[in-house]
Amino acid sequence: MTIHSLQSLAFNHSWRGPLEAGLDLLEPELGDLVAPIQASGRVDVSKMALVTETNLDRCKRNCKLGRLAVTGPLPGQDASLAGGVPGEIEAKALQNTELENLDWRVKKIPNLSTNGTRRPLSVVFRDFNVEEATLLSEDSFSERWEKGPDKADRWHPEGANLRIRFTLPPGTYATVLMREFMRSPLDHY
Repeated sequence: MTIHSLQSLAFNHSWRGPLEAGLDLLEPELGDLVAPIQASGRVDVSKMALVTETNLDRCKRNCKLGRLAVTGPLPGQDASLAGGVPGEIEAKALQNTELENLDWRVKKIPNLSTNGTRRPLSVVFRDFNVEEATLLSEDSFSERWEKGPDKADRWHPEGANLRIRFTLPPGTYATVLMREFMRSPLDHY
């Protein structure tokens, strides 16, 4: 689990980098690595392509059509970084997380070693549904609810009880999508 946590940390920093640089997560830049999206929603990293001057327009079109996705790194012993500005952002993310020189081979427990891979920087959610949820009795509220919001929390005292349902591709996190719906800061989980 520690290895996957470190990969997630690096991916999250790589994901945040393009946003801070004003780049689009959906539209590829020169140097990005794009991969075809399979029917399951996963990307086929075995067919990854480097975005160059020659294929930039075609990659942009296929990303808009939902055939390709811009990817970000899950580091490992054989992982590839993007080129150009996206690659610089990925390398900086590894430096910021102090993972750039990490040996991803676990010699004593080889099964824990990871080659690394790439994941899409954005995914499509499906089967979206929102409905009002029944109110809970006050005796079922948690101590956290009873204490109310901390100073840094975003919390509306007349907020609604909602049930939100959606489907995400394998390997993505519902908590990240929920944070986007709630417009929570990146450090609030």
